[in-house]
Amino acid sequence: MYQASSDLKKVVIIGNGFDLSLGLKTSYGDFIKSTQFQQLLDNKNSIAEKLHQRYNEANWIDIENQLKKISVSLKKDEDKDIKPEFTLLCDALMSYLGTIDYPQINMSSNAVKFLEHVVIDECIILDYNYTSATEIILKKIGITNGEISSWLKKVHGSLAAKNIIFGIEDSAKIRKRDVFLKKSSNNFYNAFALEKLMNASRDLHIFGHSLGESDHSYFKSFFVERTKRTNLAKGTIYLHHFGSNALDSLNSEIDQMTGNKMNLFKRYSPIELIDSSK
Repeated sequence: MYQASSDLKKVVIIGNGFDLSLGLKTSYGDFIKSTQFQQLLDNKNSIAEKLHQRYNEANWIDIENQLKKISVSLKKDEDKDIKPEFTLLCDALMSYLGTIDYPQINMSSNAVKFLEHVVIDECIILDYNYTSATEIILKKIGITNGEISSWLKKVHGSLAAKNIIFGIEDSAKIRKRDVFLKKSSNNFYNAFALEKLMNASRDLHIFGHSLGESDHSYFKSFFVERTKRTNLAKGTIYLHHFGSNALDSLNSEIDQMTGNKMNLFKRYSPIELIDSSK
């Protein structure tokens, strides 16, 4: 478990928007268009078929939310076992992400500029991505191997260690037999006090993370507490977004997590909204 110290200066939280800013094709849409996913379709994987149908309808997909809907849709068919198909989906995702071409990383991207500007002294970096991109960039900007080992935490595991944690949040209302879909049921899952880390930081940077529904269980209690006057003296929160649409989406998630008290969150919390698309 990662411990928060009283003098923690900075926490950096990185989501998939970081990898996308680097030019890496790591979106769920990229995965669905891959040969690895096509093989699932060729083999009549019912989960893949439903995900593909949804992607074709919306030209966009949040696979984690769709997994919840798939489980709910099967409540009248308790005998259907989708665990083997889910396992194959996870294997296909790892196989696809394993083809990522790291030499193609855009070193002039805003993601790199962000790390160069923010990671200049001791901090904790919570990386929600499976790829090695963050570690590669940290090395390129002069962070030592020892510092990377100490600072960088792969929240959902990594491709390199072959321990990715893929799935849905604990609060999801799914079939009892589909508990394997929950991230916390993964053997590699390592619970840690994220809220304590975030509260202990003087500066909190969130970059490329949508704070989406599937991750509310990680962040909700922190944002709720930040709607109270008792948090006036806490450190600054820097929310990095990519354009106005991403800002709207970010605000929507914050509004949900705070129980429609986003005005109190922004009133009582020192916060800066930074458009990293510029």
